[in-house]
Amino acid sequence: MDPWQVVPTTALTAYRYRHEIQHAWADILRTLRLAGAEVVVTGLPGAGKSVLFDHLSGSGFKESYRLPGPSPHLERKKAHGDRFLVIPGQDSAERLEALDRQVAGNKTLTGLVYVACNGYVTTRRAEAKEVLETELSLERYAALQREREADDLRQVGQFFRRSIREKRRRTWILVVLNKYDLYCLPEDVQAAARSNYEDPNTRFGQALSEITGFIGADNLSVIFWPASGWPEDFKYREHTTLVPSFSLEQRTYSIAMLSQQLRRLTHGNSS
Repeated sequence: MDPWQVVPTTALTAYRYRHEIQHAWADILRTLRLAGAEVVVTGLPGAGKSVLFDHLSGSGFKESYRLPGPSPHLERKKAHGDRFLVIPGQDSAERLEALDRQVAGNKTLTGLVYVACNGYVTTRRAEAKEVLETELSLERYAALQREREADDLRQVGQFFRRSIREKRRRTWILVVLNKYDLYCLPEDVQAAARSNYEDPNTRFGQALSEITGFIGADNLSVIFWPASGWPEDFKYREHTTLVPSFSLEQRTYSIAMLSQQLRRLTHGNSS
């Protein structure tokens, strides 16, 4: 199955895929616990890390679910089985400490999930949002955020390399292209989004190549995977709004496919 294929709503049932997500998540946590392993999740602030993993764990599908606010601290949620560590995206002493302790110094680390979003980062601070929207077009804003993603990955990669050097075992990086329903149509937009990350000549691709070169291609798997964590409009300037194109069924299906990919990765590193 091509994870980038947009499956028609008529072929999907949200209820069925929620059950698949629950079963996959339980299996992932069981595998990680038996191996005594953990997975680190990181990305820019506003990329949707916490919301995405709330839905992978099932808690995000509850009627009582509310979107979390920005967190400057390391997140180790019970809903995530205490096995997925969400590193804060904001530049801060807390983030550097979390990278040092939970990535570089983590002997139980089995893999890294980097959440990107094709530059559609939600800027939460009103003052910063006003300045950016005044000075930049949406296209330039997204391009700038993709550059920040690449620089952020390069920084995370420095800590990740130290961890792998200590363990000397095979590992993986899963690059999740979140908010996929904002840019999956038309097809040329989808292709452009993929090329912004998968192409080794891009800034993001170069950062990945540096990490792969240090760890070795035989010891590192890099996987790109689309997902849609939350059906939220992306508003930029007064008259520019990107509206998610996925139905509830399509969004749930994308989470289910991501959970299956995570299960494959954690099973592969459980021995």
